[in-house]
Amino acid sequence: PWSAVGEPRLGIPALRRQLADVLWQLMQDSMPDILKELQYQWEQTQTELTDMGTTFHTRVDQRKFFNALSNRLVSQVATSLSGKGPIRRKKTTARGDTGRFTHTPSTSSSSSLDEEQHNSLGGAARLHEACNEFFHEIQASSLATINKLVDGASVLVSSTGQALEVRGEIVHIAATGIYACVDFIDEKDHTTDVLFDGIDYVADQPDFEPDEVWSDDGNRIYIGRSGGRYDSLRKIPVSRIRTDPSWLSKKMSQFRTDDLACFINVEMFQHIVADFVAEDWIPPCNKLVDTLQLILTETVNSALQDHIQTSNRFPLLEQMLESICHRVTQNLMETARSQVHEHLEMEQEHPYTQDEVLLNAMNKSRFSSLRRDLELQLRLDQEGVVYDTQAIKTILDRVFSKHQRTNWMAEQMELVLSCYGQVATQRVLDRTPQICWQACRTLPKILQEELGCTTDDVLETCLWESPASKKKFHDLSLKLQAIEKAMNCLKSIK
Repeated sequence: PWSAVGEPRLGIPALRRQLADVLWQLMQDSMPDILKELQYQWEQTQTELTDMGTTFHTRVDQRKFFNALSNRLVSQVATSLSGKGPIRRKKTTARGDTGRFTHTPSTSSSSSLDEEQHNSLGGAARLHEACNEFFHEIQASSLATINKLVDGASVLVSSTGQALEVRGEIVHIAATGIYACVDFIDEKDHTTDVLFDGIDYVADQPDFEPDEVWSDDGNRIYIGRSGGRYDSLRKIPVSRIRTDPSWLSKKMSQFRTDDLACFINVEMFQHIVADFVAEDWIPPCNKLVDTLQLILTETVNSALQDHIQTSNRFPLLEQMLESICHRVTQNLMETARSQVHEHLEMEQEHPYTQDEVLLNAMNKSRFSSLRRDLELQLRLDQEGVVYDTQAIKTILDRVFSKHQRTNWMAEQMELVLSCYGQVATQRVLDRTPQICWQACRTLPKILQEELGCTTDDVLETCLWESPASKKKFHDLSLKLQAIEKAMNCLKSIK
């Protein structure tokens, strides 16, 4: 078998050449993977060095670094709270610990996409959502709905040819707002055709709950009763429905004074307004301010997390920035809360609007109930109806007799409260959101001023490095140099 081996392959020199060729080929095949691994290590080491920052030789270098860092932080806060400019999206990470400023995510399995989208919104968008919710809550308050027909309101229903009105509760309002359905309050009114088209129907297989309201084909409205029974509700034109002011009689009795109750008492009016403010306005206002504080705090923490990456090298700097940002935010929130509190306190203790505005509104509404009753009884909505003098007199006697039996003081108080409520409600709808938005616009400016007041001595202290940090920076620098040397060597061989 050795006869086939030629002279060039015999001997140690030939073996040395052959092995050198094999080794060179192996090196050529392995170099791309080795260079790729070295490139990866270089990038990782360079990232660690970048995260640690630079070395400051003078106070000027420290000041430049701090000013650039402050500008980036304040710029992100301003962008989020104003909604102007690019929004920084939070980065996801595979590691559990992402820094001291990270908020612990909810562990609830019911978290939805809507919640994730809400959390990704900027501060301005979140505050707009909170203000919209605040608007709906205030618009549903007592002062805003005293004489409005809303679901659940206690009302009085008039009908032609009847001197008395039927008390009931609104259970359905048409989307067009031209009619409403009213359920009885007094058991004696369960059979009246003023409220019902038909009663006591029996369902073969009831699939409704008691007091549940539904429509079959859009023409008839039903309400469920116990025992599988249900009634058909009448569609009542809203012109025949007015709010029942009797509940105000109880409210007024709580705030009686020693004055003769033949006129509306100013102190009684103020007490009722103060009671409404405490029950209906203060909670939504406090809720909106609490939401503002959460938005400001999370916005500041997000900016700190994104831009303060020196916790291992300059922990004192991180603590100082965190302290300044949180102190400024807290002081700003205390000012906002104080302004909201002062506004609500003034609304409670000194209800006021321009006399002419209030009186004009009262004059327009003073006899609206009487006018509606007269139009209904005289059937002015129907053409061709003619009454003789005696019939008109009978109708007038019936209408005025009904109004003489009503609680005049409660009706007058309802009138005054409803007219005043239109003005006061608009005030609170604007005032608290204005305070919140002013806080958002002010925070970046105050942050910039407070950070700019940091002295060089404080910066020198905060940018002091521990021996461990210095050693890490030195080791990473040497490692980076070694990797670059290896990469250059391989490239030269290639």
